[in-house]
This record gives sequence, C-alpha cells and structure tokens, in this order.
Amino acid sequence: MEKEKEIIIHTHIPKTGGMTLRSIVNKNYEKEKMLKNVFPSSLPQFKKDIIEKDNIEFVTGHHPFGLHMYTNKPCAYITMFRDPIERVISMYFYNLRKENHPLHKKVKELTFEEFINDKQLARRTVNRQIQKIVGNLNPKENDLKKAKKILSTHYKVVGITEMFDESIFLMKKELGWRDISYERKNYTTDRPTKAQFSDEIIEQIKKLNHLDIQLYNWARKKLQERLDALDSSTKQELEEFLNRNSK
Repeated sequence: MEKEKEIIIHTHIPKTGGMTLRSIVNKNYEKEKMLKNVFPSSLPQFKKDIIEKDNIEFVTGHHPFGLHMYTNKPCAYITMFRDPIERVISMYFYNLRKENHPLHKKVKELTFEEFINDKQLARRTVNRQIQKIVGNLNPKENDLKKAKKILSTHYKVVGITEMFDESIFLMKKELGWRDISYERKNYTTDRPTKAQFSDEIIEQIKKLNHLDIQLYNWARKKLQERLDALDSSTKQELEEFLNRNSK
C-alpha cells in the first residue's frame, strides 16, 4: 500500500524571508492544493478547509505550530529562523515604511528604542520565534527545551535566513521540490545595519530576545551539521547552486 503523502505546513515567522520562500513554494505546488494566509484567527476556516478539501499538500501562514492536530492526515513542518537582532531591526523599518501595514501608524510615532521597549508590541518583538513554536506569547526558560523537541520531532527543515540558499536546497532535497530559483520578496531596503546601532540598544534587544537567540544559535548549528553530513555528490550540487546565485 502506498504511503499517504504528507501535508507540508510552513510556520511563517514574520521577517524571516517567508515571502521569498512562499514564491518558491508557489512554483512547486498547484494553487488549488495550497492553503495560504492561515492565521490563528482563521483556524475555524482552516479546520473546515482541511476537512472538506481532500487534496491539500501545502499550508502556510502566521500560525503557531500545531495545525497538524486538526487533521488525521500525516503532516510535517518547515520554518525559517533569523538572527533575532536583525529580525527586530527589519520589522521596525518595514512597518515604518509600509503605509498600509496595520502597525504603521503606531510605529511611525516611535523611535527605534521606543519600539523595542514598547509593551503593547512585545508579543511581536520579544522572543517572537520561540513563541511561534511553543504557542506561548510569553515564553519562559523551560520553553526552550520544549521548542527544540518540537523542531527535532516535527520539522523536516528548520532553515536560517542568513543561510537562505542552503536552507531551500535542503528543502528541495527533503520535499522533492523541482524549482528553487527566486527573487527576493518583501525585502526592507536601505535600512541601517546592526553595526549602526549603539551597543546599549543591541544589548537591550539581546536581553529581551535571549530565548530566541539561544534557539536561533541551536537551529543554525543543527542546519550546519546537516550540511556537513551531505554526501560528496550532493555537496557538489549545493556548491553549484550557491555559485549560480552569487553571480
């Protein structure tokens, strides 16, 4: 008996390269076999769709881990993590410049330092990545172990934005994708680099995002270990892909 095909669920963490990843996904799945923009508030519709539509192969949205619990079909996950400092910087300037973004009006009234310390925005700026994995808006130290277990058990690939090409190459190999060519989407141009901020501000971001930083470092190490373990022919294929994209 043929093994039932897994539904691949993309946990889309904001400002981690998710829109670029989705542009790649669109080349590898038929439109009618995808569910997009699944938010926590849209779970009732997701439950209805996943039951009524018998051909879903890929799901993506800003939802936390756990969508597999709403279907009896086999599921597996992918996600992308980003350097938490870079993610917070990118988020501020993206929201600041995108006038139709829901947060634009609030963010444009804040300096960057006020933004990172704003209590109302904390669920979006403080440990946002581990939040999405453990489903807890106020994660604690013990959630770090829980997050690592979830990622190790349920995620086919945990990519790293700073290693985007390596990440999508592994996704291609793991998921049987055909085409992983891309152009960057939703990219915040002309924003200050991390080096342009004061040490005090960077330290404050680190303090607020200490769990995300630990999880990011762990995930990046795991990704590198997978790359190091590739056989020689696959490493050569990866090298050729990296060289093409660097031109």
